[in-house]
Amino acid sequence: METKDYRLGDVVEVVDTLHATAPVVENDTQYKMIRTANVRDGHLLTDTMKCVTEETYDKWTRRGTLEVGDVILTREAPMGEVGIIKRNDVRYFLGQRTLRLRPVSDVWA
Repeated sequence: METKDYRLGDVVEVVDTLHATAPVVENDTQYKMIRTANVRDGHLLTDTMKCVTEETYDKWTRRGTLEVGDVILTREAPMGEVGIIKRNDVRYFLGQRTLRLRPVSDVWA
């Protein structure tokens, strides 16, 4: 069986977050920020996510939105934790020090 070498960008689309912290609100909204503390052992810890306004959400998702099946990777504090977006009833977005990895479908065909 022949093997092929791939670069990370060949198999997943990588989106980095803005390098800042979004301003949060005290009230509960449907816009939830994923920070490094919310990503552990393959899961997203949704109970501790901070909420933002729709305006903040729109600003912070200009680089890309999150969809069911996207993998969230922490890039520091701590580095290397992963979680998967499993719900589409909440509008999650990347907080500081996180990345979105989305499989490139044509590689896997």
